[in-house]
Amino acid sequence: MRKFYSLITMLLIVTIASSQTYTWNNAAGGAWGTPTNWTPNRTVVTANDILVFSAGASYTVTGVPTGTFNIKVKSSHTLARVLTNQVLVLPNNAINFGTLLEGDVNNDNFVTLSDLSLLINSFNKTVGDPGYDTRADLNNDGFVTLADLSLLINNFNQAGEDNP
Repeated sequence: MRKFYSLITMLLIVTIASSQTYTWNNAAGGAWGTPTNWTPNRTVVTANDILVFSAGASYTVTGVPTGTFNIKVKSSHTLARVLTNQVLVLPNNAINFGTLLEGDVNNDNFVTLSDLSLLINSFNKTVGDPGYDTRADLNNDGFVTLADLSLLINNFNQAGEDNP
């Protein structure tokens, strides 16, 4: 009986160790099965793959197989949101992740003093000004203002969700 349990434990460890994180890199959309639409290139598909969508926009991905997936979304200055066990079926799927929380200026999936410092260094500056940092323009209006600071402060000291 012990050998049986040892075998199961070894199989689980091998399965967990074989998972790979792939990030969708085609902001224009594209085919699920095209290896170069993923970073790193996704040539071997496994059920344990961790798929990250981070283009920060709406786009269409074609050829998505049916199945159950854990899906993570994050843009360059929002906290990540993960939805687990999402069933995808043909022909189309709409998944609502809700509003992603803003303020992650340095894109580390935490809103901290580092983010606040970057925003303050770019405060009251606009595109073209010396010291303007596009990462601090959280509402993408071309100016770093109180509106951007408010977005950061509202989510201060929060962390994005991790891979399942």
